[in-house]
Amino acid sequence: MNWAREALKYIKKMGWTQGDFKTDEGICLLGACALALTDGKEADFDYLHDSQEVAWVTLRECRLMLEDCIEELTSSKLVVHPTTWNDGPDRTEEEVVEVLKCAARKIDRIQKSS
Repeated sequence: MNWAREALKYIKKMGWTQGDFKTDEGICLLGACALALTDGKEADFDYLHDSQEVAWVTLRECRLMLEDCIEELTSSKLVVHPTTWNDGPDRTEEEVVEVLKCAARKIDRIQKSS
């Protein structure tokens, strides 16, 4: 399964938001990844929302790949936590989508080489 491609589908379907996992406006980067990795089980939001650090430990592969893609797309040498990056004041949905597309391509390459 390509969790990044699935996360893209959730953002396309629900829209994108900042500052919370899910709002009336959409779903954040972490929320979309959580839905993708739990096959859309929103009940898991309660567990994940209680502690974002616990969430990122649970979603470690996701976090590391997103950090790599953020670094690639922003040409930054600083490691930026995906939640902090998602919630940046100048962040756009298009940028979030590009990071997920980058992750999807990386997953495709890994799966092809396995």
